Amino acid sequence: MYKAIIVDDESIIRNGIKRHFDWQSHGIEIIADFSDGQKACNYIENNLIDLIVTDVRMPYIDGIELSKKATLLNPAVKIIFISGHAEVNYLKDALKMDAVDYILKPINNNELSAAVTRVVNIMDRERNRQAEIKKMEARLGQSIPFLQERFLMMLLKEDTSNIEKSMERISFLDIPLNNDDLYCVIVFKVRNLWKKLCNLSEKQRLMFSLQIKDACTEILKKYGSSIFFENEQDEYVAIYNTRENDFETELLLLVEEIQCEFEKEYELMVSIGISELFSGIDQIMNAYNDAVDSIKNCYLLNENSNISVKKYGGTDDTKSIFEWAKNTVYESIKSGDVEQVKRHASQVFASASTLKSVDDQQNYLTFLLMLPFNLLADLKNKENNFHINIREVLESFLCCSNPREQEKFILQLYEKVLYLISSKSETRSSLLIKHVKSIIREKFMEQISIASIAESVNLTPTYLCVLFKKETGETINDYITRTRLEHAKKLLCDPTVKSYDVCFKVGYLSPSYFSNLFKKYTGMTPGEFCAVKN
Repeated sequence: MYKAIIVDDESIIRNGIKRHFDWQSHGIEIIADFSDGQKACNYIENNLIDLIVTDVRMPYIDGIELSKKATLLNPAVKIIFISGHAEVNYLKDALKMDAVDYILKPINNNELSAAVTRVVNIMDRERNRQAEIKKMEARLGQSIPFLQERFLMMLLKEDTSNIEKSMERISFLDIPLNNDDLYCVIVFKVRNLWKKLCNLSEKQRLMFSLQIKDACTEILKKYGSSIFFENEQDEYVAIYNTRENDFETELLLLVEEIQCEFEKEYELMVSIGISELFSGIDQIMNAYNDAVDSIKNCYLLNENSNISVKKYGGTDDTKSIFEWAKNTVYESIKSGDVEQVKRHASQVFASASTLKSVDDQQNYLTFLLMLPFNLLADLKNKENNFHINIREVLESFLCCSNPREQEKFILQLYEKVLYLISSKSETRSSLLIKHVKSIIREKFMEQISIASIAESVNLTPTYLCVLFKKETGETINDYITRTRLEHAKKLLCDPTVKSYDVCFKVGYLSPSYFSNLFKKYTGMTPGEFCAVKN
């Protein structure tokens, strides 16, 4: 039912229109009538109406002015003017105000019915059009998550050359990405998904994936991000915003919490790859490829984790299958992860089929057999009672009846070497952090950066920051600062060293910055510290 008001200074005409015309049959309810335009204006300021039937000439505010005010308040309102024959020229101005129709006095019910019918038809069409628009908006709202996922999948696979157009789509889809913040891409590769999905219907599979996405998105939100989507059936991707300065800790907690969600709630094992930090949506594809490569190369964050991080100069750059196999086997055994050893052994064994002759394949398997002994050489030097008989190993290997038996024997050897190394030597990550600390101690007086340190140990800065925090409990920047300030304290205790030279001797270029940092660290300025010690 449409709502209408009647405005006319002649009560006979106003009451006649209201009482002697069948408004109900046109789907209209007369909710009020007024004797002048001012009263009508006051009413429509606080009430939404669909139709105004108004005289043209009235005291205070005439029909034309009323029409102007009404359309400003509600552009959809419709107007039917009532005019005398002498006012037709004046009515032309009213028609310029997008008045829907007009009728002349004396009012004829047939003419009024025809005018009202035309108005109602227009309002019906507009109402139907608005209803369709609302339906389309509702459908679009329901489709937004799907469209977001499709667009994000596109960003992983296509170069984003038209940044402006992409940003428009990001804004339209309400995706929390911009070109100013720093991000990293995290890839979660599910290893045993088929076991979960094989007995599920298509609908159940879809619901299972939605449950995973919803749960992991909620975890991401706790860390200030919300982009988590399914890229492939066995692969989920998160884009993490590194807003916090201490992002290494946050990132580590995030990936471990999501990994725990996969394993405990859904009984799914995942390998996790983390890209280098980047800014700009045009870098998302490269970052994604970095994260995927880190999973393929399986450079683990630590020996008890599935988390992988991109390393510079991966095995994809090697040209020799033997060199690739050596690097792969070394990395997997050093990781301390039996499952990784099994997985990588399967990969290197499969590469034997690419060799042309049986002799080449046999030489390749023998080469794989001998690889662990290079790793055991250092361990043997450290442990005088450590002994392994290479000849016995070779004899047992040659007694295997076929290549499959030989592969099984090699795998058993790899697992044995893994346990020996894990039980008798320091972890790879611990040795790496020791090396990083030694670099800092040697070069802290220079303008060293995390990027330069990472490059010297063949890691990405992101990997180094996360690994250093994991192993030591402090950020690498905090360690550099602590090393510099501890050395500064020693220098300030030496009366032969001038206090204003200490700043530069420990790697700072700004004396005021050094002084503030030193006071924050020790509770005293360098001068106060020097006075106390000397």
